[in-house]
Amino acid sequence: MYRGEAAILKLSWTPTNRLPESAVYDALQRANVENTPEVFDMGILDVDAFGYRIEYLIIWNCGVSLVDYLKPQKHDQSALCDSIELLTRQVVKCLLQVWRAGIMHRDISSGNVVVRDGKATVIDWGYAKLIDCDSCDVDRLAAKWMFEKVKVMVNEDAHNSITGTPLFMSIPILVRAAKRSVVDDVESAFYVVLGALSAIQNAPRGFKPVAMDFKDNRNLAFVRIRCFSNAHMYLETFGVREYTGKLRELLDALYRYLFVRGGKYIGAYLAMVPDYDRSVEEQELSGILSGVKQSEKKPTASGSRTVRAAAPLRRSARLIQSSRGGDSQASTHSGGSDIPVSAIPLPTSKRKRTK
Repeated sequence: MYRGEAAILKLSWTPTNRLPESAVYDALQRANVENTPEVFDMGILDVDAFGYRIEYLIIWNCGVSLVDYLKPQKHDQSALCDSIELLTRQVVKCLLQVWRAGIMHRDISSGNVVVRDGKATVIDWGYAKLIDCDSCDVDRLAAKWMFEKVKVMVNEDAHNSITGTPLFMSIPILVRAAKRSVVDDVESAFYVVLGALSAIQNAPRGFKPVAMDFKDNRNLAFVRIRCFSNAHMYLETFGVREYTGKLRELLDALYRYLFVRGGKYIGAYLAMVPDYDRSVEEQELSGILSGVKQSEKKPTASGSRTVRAAAPLRRSARLIQSSRGGDSQASTHSGGSDIPVSAIPLPTSKRKRTK
């Protein structure tokens, strides 16, 4: 407790050439970003203790993980889907506001999205990056939180390709892409949501969906490219078996935002084209948060009726055969892909052995 409020004390040791987490919370507070922790107090205890900066934060107790929060609703799939739809919108809205404030989280994972009283909060900003010096007033932050601006900014750039939790990393970051944007954070949030739904719906079966089966970074990247190549079946590869029409509309809108550009599926480009420029499309993301357009809705369900998906795919995503040469072509309801799925290298564990 802190002055009558449920609070958590966090002590952190960060290298002096990394951005202090307190500086990030300072920037978040000045930008009035929603769905971030309320900070009661914070400060630096030691500026340089053998190359590490020691700082403390006293923050509001923001709740429990998404899975733990949703577990009591597991017997009411309609209520479960309504809750996760609302929480998904809150998290994505937070990430968009953060981006506009000149900040990226870079480590969205199941442990960094918590819920209390129906409110989602994005926590643990220790790996965040300031991307707009003017919006964040980096000079002021550097003076207040005692870090070397140029040295820290350069070092944070160097960590772009390796920062995050592998199971929730975006496809480009899994293959060590240096460029990063809010789209990568939204993709990570997408995996958090799908992972939570899957964990709750498959808990009694002990079933591990193919799209959440981590072996190594590169393997996971190419498995997910194939899972997402069919816009009608990707939920099954994550083990999501039931959903309402409204939740499916939101997930499909996010799917298109992440993996479709100009009517084409871009999954292969994300892993095979170095630093592929996946445009941010802020207006499209804002439109998703305000409601999916009627013309974009997937005609699989309506209202809040719970829909049961087809049997989960346990080994690989299904691909639609192209009429041209029998090659497998990525299928989306927005169009095909310029790169045949057969051109995507199979993960090492899936390659056939040759004598």
